Amino acid sequence: KNSVDDMSSKRSSGVSETATMVDAKKKGNLIVMTKGGTKKSNNYYFALGETVLYYFTSDAADRPKGEYKLSAFSNCAVLDEKKCIFELASPVKSIYLKVDNKESLSSWVTLINETIAAGRSTANLLARQGRVEYNAYLKVWEAKDVTGSQDMFCTVAGNGVEVSRSEVLWQTPTPRWYHECDLGFERTIDSILISIYDIRKKGNVHNGHVLLTPEHLKNDLVQPEWFPIEKRIDDLTMSLEISKTGTDYSVKIVSVSGLVPQKGLAWSVEIKADKTSIATSALSTDGTWGSTHNVGKAQNISLLLTTNAGEQVGKVDITTGDDCCGANEWEVSGPTVGQLRLTWKSSNSIVLADEKYDPLFALMVEHEMEVVKMISICKGVEQTGTMSKHFTLAFEMRRTAAHFIKALIEDEIARTTQPATIFRGNSLATKSLDYFMKMTAMPALHHILKPIIAEIYKGKRPCELDSKRFEDPKEAEKNIKKNIGNVAYYCSQIISACERIPKILPLTLRNIFCEMRTHLTKKWPDHPTVKYSGPSGFIFLRFICPAILGPTLFGLSSEHAPCNVARDLMLIAKSVQNLANLRTFGEKEPFMCPMNDFIEKNLDIMKNLLDEISTPPTSPIDEIPKTHLNINFGKEMAQVTAYFSHNYKSLLNVYGHDNPALVKLGHVLDQMDEEKKNVIDSTGGAKRSESASVQSFRTSAGVSLASPNGPNPANTAGSSASAGRGRRRSIVLTSKKPGDPKLPEEALENESSTDDEAKRTRKRAEESKDELVVALYSLLKSTEEENGKLKERVAELEKIVDQSGKR
Repeated sequence: KNSVDDMSSKRSSGVSETATMVDAKKKGNLIVMTKGGTKKSNNYYFALGETVLYYFTSDAADRPKGEYKLSAFSNCAVLDEKKCIFELASPVKSIYLKVDNKESLSSWVTLINETIAAGRSTANLLARQGRVEYNAYLKVWEAKDVTGSQDMFCTVAGNGVEVSRSEVLWQTPTPRWYHECDLGFERTIDSILISIYDIRKKGNVHNGHVLLTPEHLKNDLVQPEWFPIEKRIDDLTMSLEISKTGTDYSVKIVSVSGLVPQKGLAWSVEIKADKTSIATSALSTDGTWGSTHNVGKAQNISLLLTTNAGEQVGKVDITTGDDCCGANEWEVSGPTVGQLRLTWKSSNSIVLADEKYDPLFALMVEHEMEVVKMISICKGVEQTGTMSKHFTLAFEMRRTAAHFIKALIEDEIARTTQPATIFRGNSLATKSLDYFMKMTAMPALHHILKPIIAEIYKGKRPCELDSKRFEDPKEAEKNIKKNIGNVAYYCSQIISACERIPKILPLTLRNIFCEMRTHLTKKWPDHPTVKYSGPSGFIFLRFICPAILGPTLFGLSSEHAPCNVARDLMLIAKSVQNLANLRTFGEKEPFMCPMNDFIEKNLDIMKNLLDEISTPPTSPIDEIPKTHLNINFGKEMAQVTAYFSHNYKSLLNVYGHDNPALVKLGHVLDQMDEEKKNVIDSTGGAKRSESASVQSFRTSAGVSLASPNGPNPANTAGSSASAGRGRRRSIVLTSKKPGDPKLPEEALENESSTDDEAKRTRKRAEESKDELVVALYSLLKSTEEENGKLKERVAELEKIVDQSGKR
C-alpha cells in the first residue's frame, strides 16, 4: 500500500487495495464534461458511496483523486439521453458526467437520486436528535529551507482526498501561507497529507510532503511546531526481518529494492535505536547486507539509507511492537528537504437537536438583532471570519440571512465617523457579507470571469508595465507601450462583462446594496463618492478582484497560473480595483500611471454599473430564499452557542450585569448546558473534547477564533446575569476508554471567590471517585508542596550569602 493510506511505512504482504475493490453501490468509468455538458474534460473511475461520489484516476488507483459530496447537490437528472449525459444539479456549480450507454445512464441517475434522498432523510433524522459530530482543523503556517524552490503552494489531503489548496507565493524561498482549512469529513480522519509543489512551465513539481499519522493526530497541537518535509521516492522498498526475544528486538536487512546501480556509487544503511546509532550495514559484493543487529528494548528503530558520497537517499522509521515483527517490505521515505510549521485540532462537538436552538435563535433576532450587534462590537471579543460563516449559515438556514447582514451593515455605518474608513476592517458585518456573496453569487462570477481568465492564462498578451523588470531598457520602452494596450484590453473585457452583473446578481444581494447606499447617503449627504464606495468595496474589492488575483481559490481555474500570468493578473486586478475606487494611480506606483487614461475614460461606466447594482430590482424580490438542504443548522448553532458562551463575561463587563438582553442570554445558555449534559449521558461520553474547543485552540494558536470555555452559569434560574453567568461551568469531554470511570458531572469552577468555596471544592475532589478530578487536585497539591520546598531552599541560600557578605 501507499504509505499515505497505510499510515505506516509497512507494506502489506498481499495485493494493494485498488478502486475496483472498494465497497460501493456502483462503480464504473465516467467522462467529466465541461461547458454545460458540451465538451469532454477527463475520464475517471467513479465509485458511489453512502454519502459521497468518489473518483479515481483509474480502476487500479489505490486512493481517490477527489470526491463530490452528494449533500451539496439538489438532484440528479438526464441532460442528453442520446449522448448519455446526466447532471448533478447544484445552485453553485453543477457537475456533468457522460456514460457509455443508456442502461448505465438510467442506473447511475436512479442510484444517485436514491443516495441523495437517503442523505436528506438521515440529515432530517439527525436534526431531530442530539448527537456528537466530528471536526478537524489544520493550519499551515510557513515553510523554510525548501531546496530548489521559489514559487510554491501547498495542498492538504485528508484520507488521501485533496480538500484544500493554498495560494501561490511567488519568488519566496520561505513562504508564509497561514493557510487554514476545516476538514469537513463525515468520518474520523486517519491521515492528513500536506504536499508542497513548485510552479514550473511544464507542470507542478512535487517538492516534498509531511504526513500526519494517527500517532500524530491522537494529540492536538496547539502551539505551532516544525515538521521535516520529506521528498517523495517511488518504488524504493526495504525488506526486513524483525524478531523479538523476550523484550529485545533484532533487525536484519534482507534487501533494498529499487536502487539504480551507478559507477563508483555504493550504499549503506545506518541502524538507530531511539536515535542512538547501533551499527552500519553496507551492501557487499555478493548482494547481502550483513548480519542481524540487536537494538534492545528500543521503542523506535530508524534505518537511514546513504551513499558513499554522504548523500542521504531515504529512511525507514519503525515503531516497535508485535505488529512490526516478521518478514515484511517497508516503504523508504525520502530525505528531508526542508521544514513545515503546523498546528491542528480535532474533536467531537456536542450538537443538540435543531429545535433546542430555537430559544437562542429567537433571542438573536429580537430587538433588531440587539444581542448579535452587541457581540459584534464588544471590546475584548475576537471578531473572526470563521464565526461570520457560522452566523451566516445559521441565519440562511432559517431564511433570515439578508435581514441579519442588513442589520449589521446599518449598525456599522452608524458607528463609523469618517467615510474614508467605511467597511475597511474585518468586522462581523463585512466578513458575513463577504461570505454571503461567495455563497450566493459564485455562478454570476463564473459567468462573467471564467472565459476572460481562460484567455489570460494563454499568455498571448503580456501585461508587464514596470521597466525595472526588463533586462534591456530599449526593449522595455518598446514592450511597455504594447503592454499598456494589453492591460487596457483585458480590463475593458472585464468591465464589459461586469455590465451584465445587475441582471444575473441574486436579487437579495442587490437589495442589501440598495439599503447600504441609502444609509450611506443619509449619513453623509454631501460626500460625492460615498454612495459608490460601499458597494464597490464589496463587489470589487472583496469579490471580483480577489477572483482575478487567485482564480483557483474561486474555481475559475483548476491550475495555478504560471509566474508571468500571475503577474499579468495582478496588474489587471490593480487597474480594475482603482477604477472601482474611482481613483487614478499616483506617485506610489508610477509605473501604473499609464493606466490613468483608461480609468478616466471609464469612470462614468463604473458609476453607472454601481448605480444599477445599488438600485432596487424592478422584479419582485423573494428576500427569504428557499431553505438550503446542505446546511447543518445544528452544527452551525453549536459554534454560535460556544462563541456566546466564551464571550459572555466580556459582554457583562462592557454592557453591565443588569442588561435585560444579557440576563436572558445567560438563562438560555444555562438551559443549553443542561441539554448538552443530557446528550453526554445518552451517548455514553465522547472520544474527544467538544468541538467548540477547536475555537479555543485557534485563539491560542494565533488564529482569529474564540474559545468556548468561558465563565459558568449558576443553577438558580431566577438569579441575575452576574450570578448566573459570572462563573459559568465549561462542559469538557475527555478521551474515554471502555472500563474508564464515568465523566464528572461538574468540572472545577474557573474562579473561586472565597476560601470557603475553595475548601468545598477540595472536599468534593477528595470525596469524588472520579480519577480525573482527583488527579488534578493531586497535581495542584504537589505543586504547592514543591513551591514550599523551593522557598525554604531560597531562604537557606540567602542566609549563606548574608554570612559571606556577598549579597
